[in-house]
Amino acid sequence: NEPEAPKIKKYYTEEHPVFWINGGPTWATGKTHMPTPTKMMWTANTNMLNNAPWLYKVINSELPKVELVINNDWEYNLSCEYADIALPVPSWMETTLPDITGSASNPFCSIWKGGLKPIFDTKMDAETVAGVARKFTEMTGDPRFEAYYKYILEGKAEHYIQRIMNASTTLKGYNCEEILKSGKS
Repeated sequence: NEPEAPKIKKYYTEEHPVFWINGGPTWATGKTHMPTPTKMMWTANTNMLNNAPWLYKVINSELPKVELVINNDWEYNLSCEYADIALPVPSWMETTLPDITGSASNPFCSIWKGGLKPIFDTKMDAETVAGVARKFTEMTGDPRFEAYYKYILEGKAEHYIQRIMNASTTLKGYNCEEILKSGKS
């Protein structure tokens, strides 16, 4: 007999800040937010506040209700100004691990590893989260936090990129390491 599939319950929602103030389907910090109001925000690779409509209301009405705001960015901007913690990440030319990008409006996928040595002590977005996970493992003794980011902590981000490619309808069959070695990424 096959074991019964585990029941999975999602405890978070990914939402764009445009829904926070404009009366959209949810309010991240309001009574209608499911399952609870937002306690923490960690943004990476975006100046979230600069992109949020009704900025004054976001800064004065919504952000004070969030207990912790962390922002990863490679330039100091408005999101860093209002974050409790701002973490420096390298620019795209200084990435120390392979990275991938693409979008619905861009028919091309780009995989690259920066060519310039970072001029400051920065960590990639994934490395900042992996570092927190490693600390959680130290604090709790639970190895699952750190294990989740195994390849990032080993400096092998291409393993995760390959998983994304293998699960993609448009990238399936391509090899991340071959693309990186080709110099055509």
